[in-house]
Amino acid sequence: MESSVSFVNQGADHRANSGASYAPDRMRQPQRMREIRTLRSNFFNTRQIFDAGKMSHRSEHPSLIESKTASKRETWRFAMTFFTAFCLVCLCGVKIVSAQAPSENPHVAVQPALVAHLTSDFRSAITDRPLRASLESVAMAANFNLWLDRRVDPTIPVRPEPNSTTPYQAITAIAKSAGLQAAAVDNVVLVGRAEWVENVLGAILTLPAGGGVENISWTDLTTPNAAMASINAAQRSPLPHDLWPAVRWTAMNVNAIHCLIAAQFDRVPSSTDPSGYQALTSKGKVAAIYPRGAHMPLLRSAVMEADKTAVIKESDSQILIKANSKAHVAANNEWLGRPPAKAAKSLDIDQVRFTLRLENATAEQVFRQLATAAGRKIIIAPNAEAACAEKVSLTANNETLRELSQRVADFVGVTLTWTASQLDIAAE
Repeated sequence: MESSVSFVNQGADHRANSGASYAPDRMRQPQRMREIRTLRSNFFNTRQIFDAGKMSHRSEHPSLIESKTASKRETWRFAMTFFTAFCLVCLCGVKIVSAQAPSENPHVAVQPALVAHLTSDFRSAITDRPLRASLESVAMAANFNLWLDRRVDPTIPVRPEPNSTTPYQAITAIAKSAGLQAAAVDNVVLVGRAEWVENVLGAILTLPAGGGVENISWTDLTTPNAAMASINAAQRSPLPHDLWPAVRWTAMNVNAIHCLIAAQFDRVPSSTDPSGYQALTSKGKVAAIYPRGAHMPLLRSAVMEADKTAVIKESDSQILIKANSKAHVAANNEWLGRPPAKAAKSLDIDQVRFTLRLENATAEQVFRQLATAAGRKIIIAPNAEAACAEKVSLTANNETLRELSQRVADFVGVTLTWTASQLDIAAE
């Protein structure tokens, strides 16, 4: 019996859970009902306890409830205010850094005096001459400072395109003929490997303000350390040994000179260690000021093509560009590489003066260069061809075209006749 009752009750529980109807055992019904009433009583007791807790909160004094609510509201408002302020500080901090960086005493990209020299009317005829000699002949004729990357071969012959009408166009044509890059910065023109030129340009544009301006020169076979000592630079770690050609620079920033000398060894003076150097690397975004003018649309386009994230800000008289060094080189080429607004057809050979140094150039090359600079064609008589093939070396300072050409003519033994349209050369 007990076994049968136990079986019926288990089955009943199972059927109850599954929703089936059944007839419980009459002998167990009173006990079952008591269990159900107990469960119901426990449920309602729990509900009453929960409701009592809620009622106790509701039964508090209205002023106390309002006080607690106001306190929570103030706490929430303070948290939201603090979070908002924190976000604004972070966001504004980022904007301030990016907005102020270009205006923290940005350098003028190229000094006005150098711009005038590089964009003046100029004619040159350079063919199969060494790289350094070709560059220096233009620099001396147009009277500007030049710095050549020591890691390129200065003796390789160059064959630049002959249609240059400004000194800057002539320099970039020579550099291009040798597979190099040219760019102007501050008061010097750089020529060398593209990456080196870009990095040196960026280093000069990020130099600290001040330093003074000096004229500097040294003789042939000067060592880098002697060159550094010639400008009374602070004592630094010795640079590697090398022998450099003569240099004569005018109106150069002293800090820029330090930078240029060290850059020949892919380093620059350290900004944290007064006696050391640091690697010459890309400076990232660099700010510089350019003048406004007709070149602006093309300059802006060239900068944005070289640096998609460049920042350009214009005012009435100038433009501020914050971009990578490659973009500044592009700005150079677009701005300084343009032909002069008015190119003179011919020069007064008795008024215009040149400074020139020539080494182992043929007399014909010199005559052609001078005639081209004067805007005239050249005619060499057959009896003067042999004399014009002779090599000459010449250093001239502030001399007219007529004086320069006559010196060469006297050296090789020919006669010159200048007219309004040409230079005639005949044997004596």
